[in-house]
Amino acid sequence: MNDLSAETFAVTLDDLAPAVRLREVALRLFAQHGVGATSIRMVATAAGVSPGGVLHHYPTKEDLESAVLEAALRRLRGAINGVGLDKPTLEALNARRDAHDAFLASEPVIASYLRNVYLGGGPAAALVFEALNALRREQMEQMIAAGLARPMPDHEVGMMLYSILGLSSLILRPLLEQSEELDENDPATRARFRAAEIDLLTRPLFIE
Repeated sequence: MNDLSAETFAVTLDDLAPAVRLREVALRLFAQHGVGATSIRMVATAAGVSPGGVLHHYPTKEDLESAVLEAALRRLRGAINGVGLDKPTLEALNARRDAHDAFLASEPVIASYLRNVYLGGGPAAALVFEALNALRREQMEQMIAAGLARPMPDHEVGMMLYSILGLSSLILRPLLEQSEELDENDPATRARFRAAEIDLLTRPLFIE
């Protein structure tokens, strides 16, 4: 198990404002243990402060969870927002998938955090799903405005299904690697998944 003492974060976190530092420590703990198994006391110990020091900035654990989620989504939005909107559809989809994959590869803690939240279920998983679904709706609206996508007849349900497709590799990655002997760290494997996803989204699967 990784050491999550205050010294572990000294190089990257000590210069941050206290509230941001606590949020980043919580993100790492959520990624390692899951939200439900992470307590305010654990965050305080890892950050080298008292539980009261955490509660001064985040009066409840829910406040801390919200701050972590907002920060993760802000980073994700910054990585994908506007990508490919000036390209033809297939190029745009590939560019956006490249940006998404590059983000998760460069932010493994956020990838683990999201996976653990979903696997943990409960209110935290529902909150993250709704937040990510809202982000996907926002991005889809940009693509519709750019003429790269069409509005769906039932946009709400359609976007939920679209979100589930996008989240499947993140959540099911360990099972996929076990059952299919696929390594998603392998660029060739990622390319196969991307090609199949784009084909599914851009061409009818069933013929009328």
